[in-house]
Amino acid sequence: MADGLVALPFLGGQQGFTRLADGSFAMNVRLFTDLAALIARIWNNGANDGAVYLDPLNGQAYQENTGVTLTTLAGQTVGFWGDGKASYARGAERVTTPNINGVAIGGPVTTLYPTGASILTGPYYEASYTVSGYAGTASVGFQTSRLSPNITAGLNGFFRGISVGVATTTVSMFTRDTNTANFSNISIREYPGNHATQSVAGSRPVVAVFNGKNFVQFDGSDDNLTSATGGGATTGSWTIAVRKNGGDGVGQVIWSDLGTNTGLRIRFDTANRVAIRVGNGASFMDLTSATTVLAGSTCVIRVRYDGAVLYLRIDNGTEVTAAAVLAAGTAQMTVGKNNNVASDYLNGAIASLFYTKDFVPDSADLQTLANQAAASAGITI
Repeated sequence: MADGLVALPFLGGQQGFTRLADGSFAMNVRLFTDLAALIARIWNNGANDGAVYLDPLNGQAYQENTGVTLTTLAGQTVGFWGDGKASYARGAERVTTPNINGVAIGGPVTTLYPTGASILTGPYYEASYTVSGYAGTASVGFQTSRLSPNITAGLNGFFRGISVGVATTTVSMFTRDTNTANFSNISIREYPGNHATQSVAGSRPVVAVFNGKNFVQFDGSDDNLTSATGGGATTGSWTIAVRKNGGDGVGQVIWSDLGTNTGLRIRFDTANRVAIRVGNGASFMDLTSATTVLAGSTCVIRVRYDGAVLYLRIDNGTEVTAAAVLAAGTAQMTVGKNNNVASDYLNGAIASLFYTKDFVPDSADLQTLANQAAASAGITI
């Protein structure tokens, strides 16, 4: 799949899903299909190379802990923000032997897809299995060297996790106990896209609710998410619904792929304006908003660059422009702080972020994105 539209969406509970009596969630199909149609039109089946979409309405975010639970409730940490550009579809099944009984220490090998390295180094995979007949207390699961961090379970029952792959055509199940375990419904499928993650537990943002909507909230101290891919645009658009929680008079980065005199950064500056920094390869230039954003405010930031002119607008207010040259920044993109620098942490919360890399949607789609962003944050513009 081409790196077309990166959707780093976040599950918004009953905004995109309905909680059932058993505690599970059912998808609200109308919301999802409307959003999927918008994404498909902008992404154009991968013809438009690159974008990011974070939205609490329909996405999938996971806590990175034992069990990798689906994040739905206020206060839960977000360590993995999944890319939903392909409607959250997973890739082809890698496992050809889904059921293995009587697994002892070291375990048998499960043969995966026969073409090349079925698990690759770098992409993320969603892996799951059911454990039964296990009476031990130590971990069981996939071998450490193939899915990192290792996905393990210590109890009987269903287990699912998201993990970075390590190249291999085989993978084994194991126990660390003298007891044997039975594994069934073993599945490993690629979760394609550019995902924003945070491996350090204390630096993960959390779910927060404002205006009746779910946001991803950054603490202004060390919270941030990064994706190894997705940065490096030479044209594009950014439409962001963000709440400023505090820190007036303090620089706060929302999104960045800045490198050495390259890339683009969006932040609240020390004068409480929205400031766009663009690197041309030799130096930086800055464009600032006509209005300020103060603590407690939620707004939609609208930025686009067509290869010659940089545009900035807050909500449906006055648009400011400047001639600019944008040299591609880093491949990595960072949300919530300066790119590759531990500074200017965001004291705020993101409701949605649409970023189209290396192309600019037409004016109608840009307005639709702005309206969608406002709706995701529970505001009107």
